[in-house]
Amino acid sequence: MTLGTAPPGEWSRAVASCRLTKEAHLTDQRRSDEGISPRFWIGVVIVILVAVFIALNRDETNVSFGLFDAQTSLWIALSLAGLGGFVAGWLIGRRRG
Repeated sequence: MTLGTAPPGEWSRAVASCRLTKEAHLTDQRRSDEGISPRFWIGVVIVILVAVFIALNRDETNVSFGLFDAQTSLWIALSLAGLGGFVAGWLIGRRRG
């Protein structure tokens, strides 16, 4: 379907979508001109803090998964929880965008 044959409402939505895409591109361009965003540095600090926390907690522990229990190193349990949190955050962020 081309814009010339699109229903009246579709054409205005297409124009609005193009306008939003152009504005998003301009915003991204401004960010790249300014350097690395503060959001990036906050993420780096959080990753470093989590890595230090995991490194300091290397004892053996019991972990309950609801239906069964397991004995594992605490750093493995923390790493898996952190990875799960990262994946959940990535999926939620992707859905919003």
